[in-house]
Amino acid sequence: MESFWDYFVKTRRDTYDISCWNISGMMKENLEIVNRTNKPLAAYNRRLADIFGAPHPSILNFVDVLKQEAKNYLDQLVDVRHRRQRPPQHAAPCAYLCIPRLR
Repeated sequence: MESFWDYFVKTRRDTYDISCWNISGMMKENLEIVNRTNKPLAAYNRRLADIFGAPHPSILNFVDVLKQEAKNYLDQLVDVRHRRQRPPQHAAPCAYLCIPRLR
């Protein structure tokens, strides 16, 4: 465990000012902060789990589900290309804050 703290001190505590550890100060200064999470991925994983119907599906079920998912994705691409469906909306690109280093 000691090696973890050595690593932490070297890479975080001594590198970044403590004011950068929490975004509340940035929010008070009205800096634009974009929250990026893996929520879409978690939703997709939950949907796949529902389709599989079991936490540990058989290999045949697993392959069948993934084949159907691939087909659905390709169908969606064709539909977008032929304007039968709108492309999925994505979050706007964001600029990341420049975090000052202590050294």
